[in-house]
Amino acid sequence: MLLLSAGATAGAGLLWDNRNLPDGSGFRALSPPSFAAIRAAEDVVVSAPGWIITRYAYNVIEDLEWQHSGTTELLIYADAGGQPGKLLGAFQAPHIRTASGKSYFGRPHYYYDVPGLDIRLGPGVYWIGPRDPFGSGSGSNYWSSSDGGRDGGCPPEHPGGTCRRAQFSLNEGRTWGEDLYHRGFEIHGGVVLEPSTFFGTAAALLACVRRWRSRGGHR
Repeated sequence: MLLLSAGATAGAGLLWDNRNLPDGSGFRALSPPSFAAIRAAEDVVVSAPGWIITRYAYNVIEDLEWQHSGTTELLIYADAGGQPGKLLGAFQAPHIRTASGKSYFGRPHYYYDVPGLDIRLGPGVYWIGPRDPFGSGSGSNYWSSSDGGRDGGCPPEHPGGTCRRAQFSLNEGRTWGEDLYHRGFEIHGGVVLEPSTFFGTAAALLACVRRWRSRGGHR
């Protein structure tokens, strides 16, 4: 389920690696004004006991007359038989945009970093996709294709991968079709501590304090 109530995490780091590097094969339009109705998403598999997503990173090329707004919207969908289903949430947060110095198809390339997130997902399969909901000027930005990385690539090159390519919609997510490519992104955060583990640790600590006091440690 979306938005777990657990308030503690174990560790922090890279949760999902779809390799956030462009391979130059293809780019999928994401944002208004020219492509306001397009949505794109890639699958992720959240392992038990769940995730707290604190950062999302992806990379794009941009039309020369297009202007980013400084905001990324992450759309999270339930899985419906191998494609995005019900929209579970839309999360908007400021992004950091950094030019890579490269260009593809005559358009400059950028890395987008979206820190400061607090998105909590229970175990299961989800589809996640970014967009700039307030992009302006002329044209759009375009999500880069990727080889899929450690988690999103297809066997045998990536034996642990899901082997599912991106999905895209031309009508705001009402219907979907399979993309030709994987898309480049990373998800960072921590693993949610199971309530039994968290409270068990607290109970063990309390028991140690009580033993210490019973032995005269506290006067």
